[in-house]
Amino acid sequence: MIDGVTLTASGILALLINVIGVFWLKERLKQSIGHEYSKKLEAFKKEIQSELQHEQQVFNLGAMSHMAGTVFDKHVEFSELYIEKVMEAFHYLRSNRDSEKAIGFAGDLTKLRFKFSAWLTNDIDLQLIKFEDKLRTLGANSEYIKMPKGEGTNQEHRDQAARELLEILSAFTSWKEPSSNHPEVQLNYIQNSLRDVLGVNKLVKIRELIVQNANSQLTNKGSQTR
Repeated sequence: MIDGVTLTASGILALLINVIGVFWLKERLKQSIGHEYSKKLEAFKKEIQSELQHEQQVFNLGAMSHMAGTVFDKHVEFSELYIEKVMEAFHYLRSNRDSEKAIGFAGDLTKLRFKFSAWLTNDIDLQLIKFEDKLRTLGANSEYIKMPKGEGTNQEHRDQAARELLEILSAFTSWKEPSSNHPEVQLNYIQNSLRDVLGVNKLVKIRELIVQNANSQLTNKGSQTR
């Protein structure tokens, strides 16, 4: 009788142990599955977020490329028109003695600069104003020394105006000898200054980099979706 009771108790204990073991295994399995699911869910969220950021970058690069292209085109248009007018003044003043015409050339350049003012920076204005002011001084001095003597003029001022006129005119029409007094009016100087001030070389490089980056982003996106 005792042996039967003992066996029954042992069986019940073994059954309880098995039930507890199965329950423990189920809980561990549930926890393991839940943990794995959480990891995959977090990875999925990060993947979606990364994809959204990638799309935003592609959009931003496209917008930047369009704006940079627009600014670049405006600067190129302005610089070509400005240099064309400078060259017109150069050839005219080099072959004619009526230097007072320089005032008109300076006015045309100022009007051109105002026309493109929405696309130009203060630094560009300051650099080009120096050149335009030199042309105005050239023309004003030419008009001054041609005025009859005694009509609001004196010989000392006339001589000073004549010297300055010859210096500016020589600096502007000479492309071989550098000018220490009026370097900003020399043809080579103003051409190089326009390239630097307008940032043509830098804009070309930036535009190329933007296009290259945009193409690289689009290529990578295409490779990932295949």
